Amino acid sequence: MESICVRPEEITPGVIITYKLRRDQRPVHPEKEWHGKVLLYNSLCHRAKVQSLVEGYEDCEDDVRLEQIVKIEKPHDTLPHLIG
Repeated sequence: MESICVRPEEITPGVIITYKLRRDQRPVHPEKEWHGKVLLYNSLCHRAKVQSLVEGYEDCEDDVRLEQIVKIEKPHDTLPHLIG
């Protein structure tokens, strides 16, 4: 896995992440980036339970380690849209 700059404190339930599968997960396309919503995060083990958001895989859950995460989606600031 490549080294990335994701801080563990950014990973919380409900956040959307982009990640790659590990070799031991036997991916057909190892470079494919998956998108999912964090359901649970264990900060001691740096592992997340993630529900896939990829079409056709919505019922799948992955065990994702911190080093697999490519990026974390930042929520858009909606406040300006609510004010005038």
